[in-house]
Amino acid sequence: MYFEKWLRTGTLLVGLSFLLGGCASVSQTSTPATLDKLLSDPALQGATVSLMVRDARTGSTLYQHNPRTRLVPASNLKLLTTAAAMDVLGPQYRFATQLLSNGIRQGDRLTGNLYLRGLGDPSIQFADYQALAAQLASQGVRQVQGDLVFDDTWFDAERLGVDWSHDDETTYYGAQISALTVAPNADFDAGSVLVTAKAPLRAGTPVSVDIFPPTDYLQLSNRAMSGPGNSYGINRRHGTNLLQLSGAVAPGKQSQQLVSVWEPTQLVANLFEQALAQQGITVLGRRVMGGASPTAVTVLAEHQSAPLQDLITPLLKLSNNNMSEALLKAMGRQTANSGTAAA
Repeated sequence: MYFEKWLRTGTLLVGLSFLLGGCASVSQTSTPATLDKLLSDPALQGATVSLMVRDARTGSTLYQHNPRTRLVPASNLKLLTTAAAMDVLGPQYRFATQLLSNGIRQGDRLTGNLYLRGLGDPSIQFADYQALAAQLASQGVRQVQGDLVFDDTWFDAERLGVDWSHDDETTYYGAQISALTVAPNADFDAGSVLVTAKAPLRAGTPVSVDIFPPTDYLQLSNRAMSGPGNSYGINRRHGTNLLQLSGAVAPGKQSQQLVSVWEPTQLVANLFEQALAQQGITVLGRRVMGGASPTAVTVLAEHQSAPLQDLITPLLKLSNNNMSEALLKAMGRQTANSGTAAA
């Protein structure tokens, strides 16, 4: 989670466990002094810090600060998650999203089903889905005489992480996990949309609302007005995609907020159908959610993420929960052919 969330709770809880290879060669006098200086930084005023540094080879303690203070591990666990992913998946590992078919081409018609298969990419964005549709159109396909199947079976259907709080359900850091998802921004906050409320100059008039990526998958109940104060907020009702906007936004100002969606695979379906329509491609069959792609298929188009060694930078800098869970389940797939947290 972002530190801002922790700061709002009134206490910054940090519990660090460093495994430093070659610590024995580090100066025993300079290291404690450096850490003491870091811990005296005014930015940590009011925070509680527990820190221990141990030699990775011998296990001997080189430095400690409040070593017996019990703190919530929180985002420090991502250090272990990403280290494990670099070892298990490798620094060049890339998530893929594929457009597949078990049909045959007949002129501009594709006879058979079209499958959009997600392999867990938490960084994929609406523009990438548009590019997949454009790749299909560039092959001359204008009509699909079959079903459009959205395959998110690479991961299980458990949408939330273990012990995630229900209070965080609508937040971007509590967004649902799916092997077929979409991020609304370059921070890769997958499973969320960006809601922008703009207040007219005249007080007492309703705000205008934009959602990105643009979609009609969500519904709005807009009671937010242009006015004084700082009372604007968004609530998404449990089990729905009804966004309830209330409060006031200062006249002439705007407020942007990320809100998680209920069932991100459904959001992807809505966006990809838009992308196909933009390319003039029609699908005659049904929309099928959660169907598994058959083994005998042809890859028509593919999008690949940046390599893992690049993805872990925004993951750790921004403490991205959804990306961390995607790595966890990807490791399950790699080691046990099961995209679950337990695997």
